[in-house]
Amino acid sequence: MKRITHPSLFIKSMRAIIILLVLGFSSLGLSAQSVQVIGAVKQVKQLGRLAGKVQLDTLTGKNLYGLGPVAYLQGEILLWNDTTYVSQVSKGKNIVGIIPVIQAPFLVYASVAEWGSRQVLDQTITTLPQLQQIIEQKAVATGRSLDEPFPFTLKGKAQKIIYHVMDKPEAQSEHNPKLHQQAKRFFTLVDEEVTLLGFYSRQHEGVFTHHGSFIHVHVINQARTNMGHLDELNIQPGELSLGLPLQ
Repeated sequence: MKRITHPSLFIKSMRAIIILLVLGFSSLGLSAQSVQVIGAVKQVKQLGRLAGKVQLDTLTGKNLYGLGPVAYLQGEILLWNDTTYVSQVSKGKNIVGIIPVIQAPFLVYASVAEWGSRQVLDQTITTLPQLQQIIEQKAVATGRSLDEPFPFTLKGKAQKIIYHVMDKPEAQSEHNPKLHQQAKRFFTLVDEEVTLLGFYSRQHEGVFTHHGSFIHVHVINQARTNMGHLDELNIQPGELSLGLPLQ
C-alpha cells in the first residue's frame, strides 16, 4: 500500500477525517447546546428600548425553548418546543394564544433535543431564592457547572402561584423603572397543574435575569389559559419535578 508522504495530501486527509468525525458526533446529538440571548432586561426597564429586536418565527433551530416580553410590553412570551405561547391582558383578564409571528425586545432561548430524567423536589418552596437554591443543588448533583447558563423545567401541582403579564398603555411612550412596575398586571393560580420554564445564569443579571437573581421563570397552566412571569409560589414537597437538559 502506498503511503501518503506529501504534506498537502496528509493535511487534506486529516481534514477529511475530522469532518467525518464532527458529522458523526453531530448525528449522535453530542454537539454542545448553548443559551442564546437577544437584547437585555436593563435596556428595556431602564432605557425604555421597547421595540422588538427579534421575531420568533425567524429563529433557526429545532426543539426551541425560550421566554421574554412582547414588544412594547404588550404581553409575555413562552416558547415551548417550537410553539410560541403569547399571554396578554384584555379587559382585566388574562388571555393566552399561539402566535408565532410576535416580536420581543429581549429573548433568552435554547435548543433542547432531550431532557434528562425528572427529579422530584421534596422540599417546601415559598420563595424564588429557595427555588434558585434548589435548582443549583440539583444541577450540581447531576454534574452540571453553575458557571454556564442553562434552561430548566418544572412540572406538577402548585398550591399557589402569583405571576404577572406586562400591559403597558399603548399611548404611553415614556418608560422608566417606575412605569415598568406599574405596567404589570398580577394574576393568581390556586391548586393547578402547571409547567414552568426557566433559565439560570450567574453571568446575566440585567440581561435575562433581574438584578439580585440568577433565574428568570415563566409559568403556564395545564389548560393553557393562564401564562406569565413567575413572581411568587407555594409548592409543597413532592408536588413538582425538575427537568434539566440531557448532557
